[in-house]
Amino acid sequence: MDLSILYQILIGAASGAAGGAVASLITYAIILPSVRSKFKCRGVTGVVLRNVLIQVQGQVVNADVLECAVRYRVKLRRSIGLAENAHAWFGIYRDGQGLHGAPAPWAYEYRESVDVSGEESVVLLHIVRDQGNNYYACVRNLQMRQPQYFVCFDINGFRSELLNITLNNPVPSPPAFIRGNLSGDETVIVRVVARNVLGHELETTTRNLISGCVGSGRNEGMVIPIPGCKRSIWACIRQILNRLCNVVGY
Repeated sequence: MDLSILYQILIGAASGAAGGAVASLITYAIILPSVRSKFKCRGVTGVVLRNVLIQVQGQVVNADVLECAVRYRVKLRRSIGLAENAHAWFGIYRDGQGLHGAPAPWAYEYRESVDVSGEESVVLLHIVRDQGNNYYACVRNLQMRQPQYFVCFDINGFRSELLNITLNNPVPSPPAFIRGNLSGDETVIVRVVARNVLGHELETTTRNLISGCVGSGRNEGMVIPIPGCKRSIWACIRQILNRLCNVVGY
């Protein structure tokens, strides 16, 4: 056989394989995400809960809390309309150092896992006031049936905003260990995933989260859009590149 013909056959086969690989990459990174159902972040909500039973230093007290959550909607694609076994995770970072990171409950009965067919909220923080008019943002302990917090943050830097929310029943003292104060510049990451739909990762700041929560609380819990909920074009490009790198093993 003429070697030139053999070279042409080999080059053609290699080109076909490369073209198939590129097509597979495009399908995985771009086409499949566009046709699969996915979580869509709508914004932040703040709801004032009255007379909530809270454990404070071994005692159960009644208190008013402002519950801060992120609202998600399952955006339908084709026939898949149920996000099965959905989980959420919530983290706070300052200069790359983790201040908090743990599974976050869904607002429906504070469950760690739910099936979502329409909209549901991920609860991040409970804001409480003590008898000295100090404000704290607290994270609920999912392992305890009785409402209890395992860590709180001092948020008196937001006092001027929080004064617009009426929390009539204060707690007698900080309801949990105080892990420093939140200035508003910390990074907040919220990640939601499910077994059969595309997940979502929200990256914003504590200032956006708390200010949005307070604004929602003043407006009967309406959803307040915040920066980070709607992905920018650069975030989408970065996500596509990350998928491509995962496929090729980087």
